[in-house]
Formats: sequence, C-alpha cells, structure tokens
Amino acid sequence: MLICSCNDKNASIITKVYVDNKNQSMVFFDTKQKEKNILLSDSNYVYWVMDTIQNNKWVVIERAASRISAGSRVETENLLFYVPEKKEIPPPFSPFHFERRNGIAYLLGSDDKAIPLGDLLNLKSQ
Repeated sequence: MLICSCNDKNASIITKVYVDNKNQSMVFFDTKQKEKNILLSDSNYVYWVMDTIQNNKWVVIERAASRISAGSRVETENLLFYVPEKKEIPPPFSPFHFERRNGIAYLLGSDDKAIPLGDLLNLKSQ
C-alpha cells in the first residue's frame, strides 16, 4: 500500500492525466510514485482529456454516453476536476479550456467567460 504524506512534495507531482486507449470508460493520473491512479470510472460513459494546466492538477474532461440507440443524437458534457483531491468542481459555466494570462491560470468557457482557478478552489471550500 502506498501512503502519501502532505509533506512529501514528490507525491503531489502529477506527471500525466490520460484515458486508457483500451477502455475509454476510465480516466487515470500518474504520479512519480504510482501509475494508473483512477480519477474517474463509469462504464456508462466514454471520456476524453481535453486540457490540463498547472502541472496536471486541473483537467477538463469531455464525456459522452457509451450506449446510444441508432439515430440518436450524442450529447457531450465537459467536466472540471481538481486532480490532487480527485474532486469534480462544479464550474459556473461549461468549461472549455485553460489559459494563462499574466501568470494567472484561468478556466475559459466557450463563450469567452473566464474565472481564475484559485477562485474555483475557494468556492469549493465554502
């Protein structure tokens, strides 16, 4: 069993966030100590990693239903995760991608709305 201490700086370094090519119903992240930590898993959906920022601590993931009937429209949804806590953060709008402006990381929506990532972390603790 691997136990990570808050004081262990290497444990918090996320080296990669990805979807397994063989099974798109799972999203993984790797750290320097351990590979294939499960971030998200649901056989009802397929996932794609759309964007990451801040050393892979934040990720936008797109998901779609894995089972659809013939002629049905496939709807996708974007999810926002704070990877170190394996926590989905409800965004104030549909997340599109990340952008860094003047050294500050922002979440941008498809309609050009922007919010600093630090504000999202503060919102989740309230």
